[in-house]
Amino acid sequence: MKWITFSKCAYSFLVLAALITLVITIDNFDSSKSLPIGFVLWGISPYLLMAWMVEHSKTRVTQIATFIVTIMCVLFGTVTLGSIYFSHDAQSALVFLFAPLWQWLGLLILCIPLYFMNKVTSKSNRGSKNGS
Repeated sequence: MKWITFSKCAYSFLVLAALITLVITIDNFDSSKSLPIGFVLWGISPYLLMAWMVEHSKTRVTQIATFIVTIMCVLFGTVTLGSIYFSHDAQSALVFLFAPLWQWLGLLILCIPLYFMNKVTSKSNRGSKNGS
């Protein structure tokens, strides 16, 4: 039996979050005007960075770390964008501008440990191959 990997689960969560973001964005823009594609791309962009992080996770430890970060990013993004349905004031639409900004800030900070974890792993792999 083949087990589901952390990477596959992370990709599934990222696709689901991107679809939810797309639906919420389309639902909240005025139908009489064209959909600003920039807001859609800005809302989905943190999930593209997460997919890149998942792709570049080389070891089991980094895969688990990126899976946890993916869960945090997806929950923050979807809950924050979903909050527009609970708060009906003039500033509630600013969530489309600032939620991805906070996701990007968090992800950039979390990419630093992932980079060093992968770097240490690649050095240890090169050392074990040279020592054999």
